[in-house]
Order: sequence, then structure tokens, then C-alpha cells
Amino acid sequence: MVDYAQAVGMARRHIDSLLKGVEDAWTALGLGAEETADRVLEIETKLEAVALPLLEAEKTFLEKTRGEVAAAKLAARTLAENLGQEFRLTDEAPLLEQLGALKRETELLEGVKRKQEEELAQALEAAQALCTRLGDELRLPKTPSLADVGREVERLEARARRQVEEIQETAAKVELHVERMGISPERFALPQGASGMEGVRLANQALRKLEQLETERIAEAQRARARIREMIVKLGEPLEFRLALEGELTGADDGMCILASTKENVRFIHDLAKYEGARGRDVLSSARFSTHLRQLETEYARAIDDQPRPAGAGGGSRSSGAKAPEPRSERGERREPAAAAKEDDASGSESASSAGEEAKDEEDGGSASSASGAEDRHRQPRGSGGPRGGGGGR
Repeated sequence: MVDYAQAVGMARRHIDSLLKGVEDAWTALGLGAEETADRVLEIETKLEAVALPLLEAEKTFLEKTRGEVAAAKLAARTLAENLGQEFRLTDEAPLLEQLGALKRETELLEGVKRKQEEELAQALEAAQALCTRLGDELRLPKTPSLADVGREVERLEARARRQVEEIQETAAKVELHVERMGISPERFALPQGASGMEGVRLANQALRKLEQLETERIAEAQRARARIREMIVKLGEPLEFRLALEGELTGADDGMCILASTKENVRFIHDLAKYEGARGRDVLSSARFSTHLRQLETEYARAIDDQPRPAGAGGGSRSSGAKAPEPRSERGERREPAAAAKEDDASGSESASSAGEEAKDEEDGGSASSASGAEDRHRQPRGSGGPRGGGGGR
């Protein structure tokens, strides 16, 4: 600690020495009292003229230092608050010590600021990349802080989780459609690693394509039903279907269609009542229903082809003497409709999917009440006959 009294005393010693020389000169001169008083006044005036500027200069330096300390303190405190740091300096130290400490503190805070700016830039870059992947926009103030970016990243990550859930839900719907419609899963599989907004877009695109295909299938089913109704009118009544007994010939005659006893035909006859009056997109667009409807239409078309040609005005029954249709055993092995049906152009694995449904007794969708009533109606025996097939209701 500097002894300022001693330092000032050293300056005073030189002045005292000068004044001692004046005193010696006055003593040698023997100045009178009046003349001495005049000379003392003159010396005081000259000393004051020299000393006052010195004093003012020191006071100016003091005020300047006080201003610098105040400004540095305000800047350091503001910087510390912006950076979330603690401001640790006090006002107890002398001004110049405070100024030095403030400069050192400011340098430390500037280092913290540079580090935080680097972290902020990296966080902003990561947030922007995440935002782009999600198809979103950053929602930040004009001058964001690291905390602001952290909150925005939390919001974006929550949205990313929602998008993952949306992709999973849509993919599950696609999988159900593909399985029900008997379509190759590879046609509608999402690319490996698809995520974010692009993943959502691809999943929705696949679902829309399946829904379009579903609509086309339903429209084709309605057209097939209309064609079957027209053939029923030509035949005069719906066909009854049953399986052939051992050694019995297959074919259609007099409203009865006898089918070979195969696994496919067992399912076909079972499905006659099941799909009678069937409604609902899930049923009408399913692979099993499409296969069933194709076989039903094929059987009706074959029955019309097998109708005897009347000779004159006679009727078309065998008892009228008209030529009976050529037995199927003589025309060659009958090709089963389920195997002969042309595959739907959008369902490469439909038959495999239909076969996988053989063990099902019920299928989701459709009109349960219509199916139940139709089954009671079709299973009424007509002689040795079986259920009627009316193309899903006349």
C-alpha cells in the first residue's frame, strides 16, 4: 500500500526548501513588516497560480477514472447477465484496482461469450437440419439465445416423434390393405430409412394408391355383379351349386351346377352364402371376394354356353327331347374357375392370399344380417341341389 502522505511530503520538502531561501534573503535584507507582508502575498499568489492547475489536473483524472470504472462495471454486469454468468466484483477496492479487475473480468466474459456463440451456431445448424427434414420452419426470436434454440429443438423433436408415429400408423394401414387385397408387399414398401416429412409423404402416397386400387376393384365388382344378374335373366333363375358325388359328372343343367369336389370349390360354395348381399369396401375389394366373384361369373357364363339349343319351338329341358349338353367328361377335363381366373393386374399374389384365408369362417366388413339371411335361403335343398349363386343378391 502506497503512503500518499509521505509522497506529498516529498513534494512539500522542495517547496519548504525554496521558502527557506526566501526567509534567509529577507533576513539578510532586514525587510520591514509592511514590505514583508507585501512579498508574502506576492509569493502566495504565485504559488497558488502554479499549484491550482496541478490540483485540478488530479481531480480531473479522478473523475475520469470514476467514469471509466462505472462504464466498465455496467458493461461487465450486462455481459454477465446476458451470458447467464455471475458478476463477482465489488466497490470496496480503489478505483484503479477496480478498473483493472473489471478489464480482466470482461476478458473472461468475452471468452465465455465466444464459446457460447460457437455453441449457438452449432445448435442453430442442427436445429435447421432437423427443421428441414421435418418440413417445418424455425420459430425463434430475432436474436435467439442458446436456451431459445434448445426449446425449439425440443418442439421439433416432439414433432419428429409424432411423424414417426404417423409413418408407423400409415404403414400399418398399408400392410392391412396389402394383406387383405392380396397384393405383393414389395410394391408398396417404404424405402429403407424413410423418415421425416419425406417418409410421411411416401407412406401417404402408398396408402392413396392402395385406396385408388380398392376403388377400382369395387367398381369392377359392381360391374361383375351386373353381368351376373344379366346372365341370371338369360337363364331364367339363379343357379344352385353343389359338389359332385363320387363318379358323378360335373356341369350345369336345369338350374343345377355340379362342381368337382376340390378344396377351391368347397370354399366357393361356402362363400356363396357368406358374400350374398355383401357390402363394405373391405369386403368388396378383398382378394378372396374378387376370386369368388370371378368364379361365380365364370360358372354362369359356362352355364349359358352349356344351354341346349332348342330344336323348333320346344323347350330347353332334357325331357323335351332337345339335345342335351355334351357331358364334361367327353369334352375333356374341366378347368377349375379359381385356377383359370385371370389375375387382377394390380394384385400379383392375390391367389396366394385367398388360399391363406381358407380357414376363416368370417371376414371383417360386409352386411352380417344379409349374409345370414342369404345363407338360410341358399342352403334349402332343391332335390339333390345346393346353394344358389345370384352374384351377391338379385
